[in-house]
Amino acid sequence: MSSGFHDDVGSSATTPLVFRPTLHMQSWTFIIGASLFALGSAPGLGTWLGTGANTAFFVGAWFFTAAGFIQLLLSAPRIGPRGGVRAVWLAAAAQSFGTVLFNVSTGAALHTRQLSAERISSGRPTPRARWADTGTFVGALCFLVASAIYVVGPRPVTGGDA
Repeated sequence: MSSGFHDDVGSSATTPLVFRPTLHMQSWTFIIGASLFALGSAPGLGTWLGTGANTAFFVGAWFFTAAGFIQLLLSAPRIGPRGGVRAVWLAAAAQSFGTVLFNVSTGAALHTRQLSAERISSGRPTPRARWADTGTFVGALCFLVASAIYVVGPRPVTGGDA
């Protein structure tokens, strides 16, 4: 069944995958992830939701990671016709790695927050969220690298595009 979108990129009938990723699937997982991040960060909603806001961030991070992986699958093949790694694949790999780092840093931040709450209630000093900060920073760098690769990388020549 067709959705009316050109969403069958990278999912030819010869693809030996258990599931066939599509651009439509990738877009929806990014939309769901972004919506959960927006929900978790909405002004005042965090107070109302309590730990539910943290859960929204954590689940949203998983959707971003899934979307990044789908993007990587859709960017195949890794090696170009003249040899060497294709820029679009390299950008997708950097983006996907960045989403994994964001996912791990979100989990680390939640764990650190839980530890901090327990230590505050027991009067012990609180830990710093070093991994959460580092993972977020490196993840953001991965997104910048992915964007730079895509912007300066070679463009494939296609039918109607000039």
